[in-house]
Amino acid sequence: MHEVTRYGVTACRSGRNTSLTTCAKLESPTELAAAKAAHLHALLLMTHGNCLEQFVSMDANIQESLLSLAADLALQISALSELALVDAQDQSASV
Repeated sequence: MHEVTRYGVTACRSGRNTSLTTCAKLESPTELAAAKAAHLHALLLMTHGNCLEQFVSMDANIQESLLSLAADLALQISALSELALVDAQDQSASV
């Protein structure tokens, strides 16, 4: 197994599998989800309104990459939101 870590991002290779993880120290799931939502919002601003013409004129591979990145961010936000909910339920159960 090989592993490389830089600035809170770890890339790990084990056999044929590669994983990529991000560690956000000292941030709650809610804070991290809010930051990711802001990133997603900024990214999606490129796909409509005044930027739509520029987006449509981009190479199809670039469009696909941009939309794939948006989908990845949405999935991260969903997972972080679920984690925040589980944390809140655990805290209320321990009180």
